[in-house]
Amino acid sequence: MNKLLTRLKLKALMIINERKKKDRPVTIWFTSDWHFNHRNVIPYCNRPWNNIESMNEYMIDIWNSTVNPNDTVYFLGDLDINPKRGFRDISMLLNGKKILISGNHDMTFRHTKEQTRPNNVEKVLNWGWSEVHQETMIRLSNGMLVKLAHLPYLDKQTSKIDLRYKDVRPIKGNEYVLIHGHQHARYVKLNNTIDVGFDGKLGLYSEDDIIKLINDKRNYIASRLTKFYNSKEQRVLGD
Repeated sequence: MNKLLTRLKLKALMIINERKKKDRPVTIWFTSDWHFNHRNVIPYCNRPWNNIESMNEYMIDIWNSTVNPNDTVYFLGDLDINPKRGFRDISMLLNGKKILISGNHDMTFRHTKEQTRPNNVEKVLNWGWSEVHQETMIRLSNGMLVKLAHLPYLDKQTSKIDLRYKDVRPIKGNEYVLIHGHQHARYVKLNNTIDVGFDGKLGLYSEDDIIKLINDKRNYIASRLTKFYNSKEQRVLGD
């Protein structure tokens, strides 16, 4: 019964936020690694919640108070820690035209046999997603072409502790900026890579945010969690 009441409350929040934002201009958003239903992400990433129930509820409210139903969201992977359990229910509660760039915790990620079943993409599309990609290229409003992928490049600077999924890492190229997730905001910007993980700001990055980061002359921009990560034993968020 408590779960049902929570679901009804979340739906009510979504309806209220939709009504509030009818007159807002259409925006493009970028984000990744929300990890709904992931208990261990709270201490690993120093999230300000005591349990997954509170975290789930607040994160849905953060999304729907930010994203207009007519906005587009490029979600760069890892919506739920267990795609079989919560992906459908969470997806149906989130505003916007949602485009999934598959992460290693998503059922459409092309790496393991379990996650490459042909009907998985069809399922996700039926659960409220407009497109599904492993990686893709898009052009920003300033004309710049950028690459979107869940995983960063496989090198010492961007990978550090996680060397998994070598076969599906994006190929490094200096001609475009890579926007990625997976590392839960160990930095915001590193050379020509930008990490849009939820934990970097506990929210989403607008297209204007991305353009400002690209135009920023600094080669390195720390996130709100960089010092926290550096003070702790480094761990891979595998469970």
